[in-house]
Amino acid sequence: MKRYQAIGKNVKVQLAILFLLGMIAVGLSGLRYYQHERDQTLAKKYSELNAIAKMKVTQLVQWQNERLSETRFFSRTIHLVPIIKRIKEGDQKSMEEYRQIMNRFMENSRYENIFLVDEQGNPFFSVIPELNLVDSITTTFVRKMYRSKEIQIRDFYYCSYHQRVHFEIFAPVINAQQEVVAGLVFWVDPSNYLYSMIQDWPTLSPTAETILIRVDNDTVKVLNQIKGFDNSRLQLSIPLKDLDTIVQKSIKSEPGMVV
Repeated sequence: MKRYQAIGKNVKVQLAILFLLGMIAVGLSGLRYYQHERDQTLAKKYSELNAIAKMKVTQLVQWQNERLSETRFFSRTIHLVPIIKRIKEGDQKSMEEYRQIMNRFMENSRYENIFLVDEQGNPFFSVIPELNLVDSITTTFVRKMYRSKEIQIRDFYYCSYHQRVHFEIFAPVINAQQEVVAGLVFWVDPSNYLYSMIQDWPTLSPTAETILIRVDNDTVKVLNQIKGFDNSRLQLSIPLKDLDTIVQKSIKSEPGMVV
């Protein structure tokens, strides 16, 4: 009788061990399945984000190239040079003629304003007369443009005169003798089109957004509006040392993913 009791106990122990091993095996299988599904999901999301990032970069580069192509066209159009010379001399008829040409060019809010400046950066014509105040940095860009005879770009900045963000393109007006007779300044208000293009997300997501940044020495400056923060004056700046390693890598254009 005792022998049968001992055998029964051994069987129960063996069954308990087998059950425990079975549970461990099921748990490990479930863990491996979860990890596999997690890795697959992460890979898919990374692929989606990578594709969206490339699309946004392409859109931004295309937008800038289109603006440069337009400004180059107007600065190199020889038949407009005599009109600009007469404008510089104060000819009102030439001013109105040129204003009509540039007004058509400013349709669809591509440009907030376009004006002509002399070598010192002083405006002598503006498509929109009340929008022709320039700061010392703009003047510096104008002088650089005159010296180099090349298009210059001033990146996004908050204009305290006009209380909004500007993006400026400076193009030299060159005559047949390859002399700079004037400077064209193109003002872009990024809120009219560029910001909405950047923020337009191709998939449904309540949290996803695109952030445009610029590294100024050891500081990262955010150049567009972001969710949950008013950055209308481009006042959001973060010391590079305060950002974690992953964010620093992304700023330095190093590929990678963080969970």
